[in-house]
Amino acid sequence: MKAGVNVTYWHKDFLEGLESCRVTDSKHAFPKHVHDDMYSIGLMHGGGCYCVSNADSDTIVLPDETVFINPSQVHSGIPLGKGRATYTMLYFKNELMAKLAGDILERQPFQPEFSDMVVSSPAVHGSFLSLYNALLHSEESMELEAALTESFSQVIHGCGTSGKSGDRKLVRRAKEFLSGDLSCKVTLEDMAGELGVSRYYLLRTFRKEVGVPPHVYRTGKRIELAKRLLRQGMPFAEAALETGFADQSHFSNKFRQFTGSTPAQYADSCSGAIFCNTHG
Repeated sequence: MKAGVNVTYWHKDFLEGLESCRVTDSKHAFPKHVHDDMYSIGLMHGGGCYCVSNADSDTIVLPDETVFINPSQVHSGIPLGKGRATYTMLYFKNELMAKLAGDILERQPFQPEFSDMVVSSPAVHGSFLSLYNALLHSEESMELEAALTESFSQVIHGCGTSGKSGDRKLVRRAKEFLSGDLSCKVTLEDMAGELGVSRYYLLRTFRKEVGVPPHVYRTGKRIELAKRLLRQGMPFAEAALETGFADQSHFSNKFRQFTGSTPAQYADSCSGAIFCNTHG
């Protein structure tokens, strides 16, 4: 029998904007995608993976290394070779990260931009692992906030404000269009007509600036909405309809592709504690 994969989600009701996920012995390969509204910080414990593509050796994260993914930064998660990976992910909403950065540097809130995707520092890795443990075990808001500040104090200095160079107005408008009514179907022709450009130009520009094609970006937005609806207690059959998936099977497959868990597994985690599931 193959070893199972334990997927564990954690969040605290008293700390908005922070969620964590521990994955053990996973061979799941995540497609290229982006998150506009959050930072993703990963801690590799066993195995390793490519953070962008299996042709980019500069984005390999190995045990005891930390990966920093900025909002709107294209990334994936592809285990090395035929191996499996064990890792922790910490997800920070933009508002929480901006407040943290401002507090640490004693200035107005701002969104930092981390220049290095993979950091090979035992001290950095250890501090974020301590933050994860505090998230698991602490029931005191002050204790968890202290762990947050201590973990980021090592990495926030020297980070400039966010904002991709050459960010085009067209791409911003395209993102607004793609983030609209997520329950309905849209076509590249619809979007190109709305923005007043050709389909080819829109597709080429969007891929260049964002790193993924428009349909992948929109699917990511639909999955993020689905996660929010599931956290609010909506049955996953209704969540599938609300986010525009043709049927529950398609919804479940895409949800697992983008998150590593099924909608039902994720919904179970939203009681505020933990779920563990075994799958291949």
